[in-house]
Amino acid sequence: MIISIVCEACENEIDVDESQLKKLKLCPHCGAELPKTEYKKPSFFARLFGKKTQPAPAPSGIAVVEQTDKDFKIDKGVLEKYVGKGGEVTVPDGVKKIGDAAFENCADLRAIQFPDSLERIGSRAFYACSNLTELVFPNRLQEIGDAAFENCAELRFLQFPDSLKIIGASAFYCCENLTELKLPNGLKRIGNSAFAYCDSLSEITVPDSVIHIGFAAFQGCRALTAIVLPFVANERERYGCFGNIFGADTLEENKAYVPRKLASVTLTNAKHVGREAFYNCKSITRIDLPKSLEALEVLAFLDCTNLKTIRYHGTKKEFQAVRCEDSWASGVQADGVTCNDGKLLFKNYLR
Repeated sequence: MIISIVCEACENEIDVDESQLKKLKLCPHCGAELPKTEYKKPSFFARLFGKKTQPAPAPSGIAVVEQTDKDFKIDKGVLEKYVGKGGEVTVPDGVKKIGDAAFENCADLRAIQFPDSLERIGSRAFYACSNLTELVFPNRLQEIGDAAFENCAELRFLQFPDSLKIIGASAFYCCENLTELKLPNGLKRIGNSAFAYCDSLSEITVPDSVIHIGFAAFQGCRALTAIVLPFVANERERYGCFGNIFGADTLEENKAYVPRKLASVTLTNAKHVGREAFYNCKSITRIDLPKSLEALEVLAFLDCTNLKTIRYHGTKKEFQAVRCEDSWASGVQADGVTCNDGKLLFKNYLR
């Protein structure tokens, strides 16, 4: 648990782990000697509802900053504004929504515990809370608003509940220390630029429940090596270019916007791959196609010159029933399609 104390000599606030409190002898800001102190850990209910415990009195020179109910402005289940000192914060039970900009620019916020009652997080609710490192969302949460956690640069871990339906535009924009993203089953919509410029993301898994992926949802994810998607482009029934979710407006822009380290693409529930959908995606070395596939359109993988493996998750007979238009695999290195029961060689099978 992080505790905030105040040096009376320089009036600067010092954040210190409870386990290290007794070892703290000098103020790191001014060098003044700090008196010894005892600190009693708040009870579970005190932390949950913001009630003060009765710690041993702090001697002159140290003031212990604790969470109180005055730290929150709450109206009819909506936490409208947080006015506390930061550190570890527990949102009171009964809060159903965290309002727009409620914690905006709270750089001293280091950890947040959400109540089980929480259903929605508003726009810019935690914008630029630059010292948050992990988020575990409660099981009733349904929506994360636009830019809710934008510029939370130290975020490294996210755990979403299956109840989540919507992730808003720019919700996690520029969370540059996220390394892996596994989105929950049940999610329906991912907004424009939702995870743009998450520079450290190496793997992304989007579940089959998703029906819409916004434009540039993963733009600037330069470290990305593997992505699992239910379909190509923005929606299952819409034809479009693969690069759209990375910020490409046209097929010609695929090369510029698709991450240069992206080697593996897995489609889990696609019905079709459109004309030139993966045009000039030279970084891709492997593509996995689902049993649900019905059509590969003309030049679907045109100039994917490093594509060595095309894996179909069905039998050879089932793949032969897929409508494959002329030159759908033109320019790839692969010599055929690997199926569950063997390989269909292009020399024996028109591509």
